[in-house]
Parts: sequence; C-alpha cells; structure tokens
Amino acid sequence: MDHPHDGAVIYRGQSRPGSLLPSIARHMPDWNSTDIEKRMIVKLRQIGAAHISAKESDWEVLVKAQHYGLKTRLLDWTSNPLAALWFACNGVLSHNRQYTYIYMLDTRELDMQPDLQKGPWDQEKTRVYRPHLNNPRVIAQNGYFTVHQYSEHFGKFLSLDHAPDVYAKITEFKIPKDCVRGIMASLSYLGIGAASLYPDLQGVCNAINQQFLYDLDCNG
Repeated sequence: MDHPHDGAVIYRGQSRPGSLLPSIARHMPDWNSTDIEKRMIVKLRQIGAAHISAKESDWEVLVKAQHYGLKTRLLDWTSNPLAALWFACNGVLSHNRQYTYIYMLDTRELDMQPDLQKGPWDQEKTRVYRPHLNNPRVIAQNGYFTVHQYSEHFGKFLSLDHAPDVYAKITEFKIPKDCVRGIMASLSYLGIGAASLYPDLQGVCNAINQQFLYDLDCNG
C-alpha cells in the first residue's frame, strides 16, 4: 500500500543558508539530469541486485539510493524538529560559519501530493513524498523527501526558497554558532543523536566519535 503525503509540517537542518536543492542539481541546477538519473537507477538495480528486490518500485529504490549516497532528486526532510536541529548543529563547530540553519516547510495548504502511479521523474512539479516505513533510517529520522522536478519554464531546478507557490510557506531559522555546543548537549540529554538517528553500526561509531573526540574536532 502506498503512503501518500499527508499535508505535514516538515523541517530540514543544514549548515548553509538557502539552496534547497537536491544533490543531483546542487552544483548545476540548469542541467536537465532526468535521463541520466533514470539510467543510474537502472544501473543500480543491475549491479546492486543483492540489496534491491525486483519488486521494489522506483520510488523505493530512489529512497534507498539516497540513503546510500547516490546523487538523486530527493532532498531530505523530517517531521521531527529536534532531528532537524541535530542535523543543523552536527559538526558545525568545525566549520568557519557563524550560523547554521533550520528550514520549516508547511505543506498543509499546498498541493504537493505525488502521483504515485507515475515515476519520481515524471511529476508535474516538486512534490513531497513520505516513504514506506520499511527503512530503519526513515523510521528513526521521521523521514520525508521533497522530490524536485526540472522546470522547462525556468530552464532549471528551482530551489524551494525561490519556487513559486512554495517559498511563502518556508520559514528560515538561524542558529548562532555560539549556541551549538549547548544545543547538542541538550539534544543528547533528550536522546537525539547519531545512535538514535542512524540505527546501525555507523550511527554507534559516530556517537562514540562525538563522545570522545568532539572537542578535538572543534578545536582543529
């Protein structure tokens, strides 16, 4: 059974301002990558067959590909603002930035439901997709995705903070770097951290790194 978008308020934490674009379009937004993306998924199904069921839809394969580092037209969001806060603050002390950012997208009055009878590349405009709850990371992170489309009218992928009908529903929150250390400590106290958001050995290792090496990383 498909899980349609349900008009959620969703959040995204990131260290840079704006540029709400997926990885496939972040550096070349005016490149129409649609055909290449389809070929990448076909190739992934071929050489990653041990990890992908033939019954999985292109939507499900795209979500799995996103989590394992393939460049896609998906942009990660969460319905949990504390998870977004962790993603915004994690590692920011080791960067030369004065702020980190959370973006809130209120889709309750927007028509952003995907047509799941069509593929991720064949939507008329950017949509919000709530994936199947069969991926431990999606479950742990309360995951959602915006599924971006190449705009023939504008000749590029549009960052959501500049997209007509969407940008007015986006709110930006700036978090001063000086507050990050206290925020991370508070999130840890609340059980929000690498081990809870990445429920596998990678998350456990990241949590141990933060526990023992966080101050070393922050100081150089």
